[in-house]
Amino acid sequence: MAYMLSVQLAALKLDVAYAGVDGNAFDLCSHMTVNGLIGAACDSMTGPGNQLTLAGNPSRPGQEMLKNCIDAINNNGAVVPVTPCPFSFPNPPAPCP
Repeated sequence: MAYMLSVQLAALKLDVAYAGVDGNAFDLCSHMTVNGLIGAACDSMTGPGNQLTLAGNPSRPGQEMLKNCIDAINNNGAVVPVTPCPFSFPNPPAPCP
């Protein structure tokens, strides 16, 4: 699992660095910011015995959750942006049909 997590993590770090993904955006899957998710993924792979998390390793479910959330972001998953999107309502508002 650590190998797949590292693959997804590398793609997300490139997206943050070069593709305009805001690291301060809030990820709805993990309930963390994108930067927090990156940090949690890095931390989960640096502990003793966590570089190769085969079936039965107690770290595997946590790494799988992180991998799935990162994979979702890499595939246009739901994140809440830090700044709202520009939108204006017509003045006066349109009448209800």
